[in-house]
Amino acid sequence: MVPDIQISDWILISPNSKLLKHNMSYIKPLTGSISPRQAKCKLQDEMLHFDTKEYISMLWSPTTYGPNSKWFRGSLYTYVSHCVHV
Repeated sequence: MVPDIQISDWILISPNSKLLKHNMSYIKPLTGSISPRQAKCKLQDEMLHFDTKEYISMLWSPTTYGPNSKWFRGSLYTYVSHCVHV
């Protein structure tokens, strides 16, 4: 079964910023005899720094609504840079 994925447009983090973010969410089916049948998953991508002459930094934050009405959240930072040969 393919989950129904909701994806928002990229929006400005704040009115005076050039940095962007967007959200995604989907329902993940779960298997197991004692577990819930599904979990709601949310993902957020957020630019922390964007300058192609320096570096690009992104934050990816997945959040899952799991059993016992608890949210589980993690974070993954990605940094992209380049070096110049001297």
